[in-house]
Amino acid sequence: MSRLTILPHLQTQAVRPGPWTISINEQLVIDEVAKSWDYETPIRVACSVDIPSDEIRADCALAPSDQFGLVVSWRSSSTGLKQRADVIDVSGGGSPVVSIDLDPARVGGILTLSRRLVLLGEGRGSNPDSPTRPGSILWQEAPHDSRKLVLEGDASRFPTEVVDFSGGYVGEPEAVWALYLDTEDLEASAMKAIRLYVNAGHPAVRTLMDVGEEPISAAIRSTLIWDVARQMVLAAVGNDEFVENHGRFSGGSIGEVLEAVIEQFWPDRDILSLRALCEQDSARFEYELQARMRLLEGL
Repeated sequence: MSRLTILPHLQTQAVRPGPWTISINEQLVIDEVAKSWDYETPIRVACSVDIPSDEIRADCALAPSDQFGLVVSWRSSSTGLKQRADVIDVSGGGSPVVSIDLDPARVGGILTLSRRLVLLGEGRGSNPDSPTRPGSILWQEAPHDSRKLVLEGDASRFPTEVVDFSGGYVGEPEAVWALYLDTEDLEASAMKAIRLYVNAGHPAVRTLMDVGEEPISAAIRSTLIWDVARQMVLAAVGNDEFVENHGRFSGGSIGEVLEAVIEQFWPDRDILSLRALCEQDSARFEYELQARMRLLEGL
């Protein structure tokens, strides 16, 4: 039997987002790679969004008194951190301009910028499908429309060590990599609680570092990133403390990083439904993660 997917409430496609403006050290960035960026260089991002309020209210069947706001947020792939600007009330429509100054110490790897429109306060629309819960998403950019900026090329701030596994100190001699994830204290620093060991003695790792073998090394990188994300998600949803305290972890903690990984690939699921998916339909979890991470895409 085929499954019928029903949205929880009415949404709109009337929002018209404008292009992003990204400045690094007051210099406009027009490429997708910021080659000259370092951890002491400030970043400012800005954008405008056209908000046709009458169309939005009609599409979502909102009451005249209902208010909605624009949320602009960023996420860093290497630190796992995310943050948003202050919510702007755009109930009256217009084309507001939003800007964010990013702390360079909190970002790295691939910087992803996104926008969404949310309900402010309780909705009072008369339609049974009108959004009613504060924070209900009225519109959001599709993941492929989000702006991405590579801050460090292929580099990453993910805690990684390249060691020879044959010494017996970590992993198995024939393994390619080993992820050590300490979730005993979810408020502990992520940089101390996560460590990825890559086996310097494995032929695949030597290929990974060989620029002359780009298609093969790209496939290895893609598989490595997928496997690390998979292990982190499974560790998170299998941890009762994480599930109970989801959304309340401190900035820079291992708990927040795990939240960011889950939010990146399952923004449409709450933590309980994701846990149920892992426990009750593990095959679907596996192929959903492959698809959402675009495993081996472009090869």
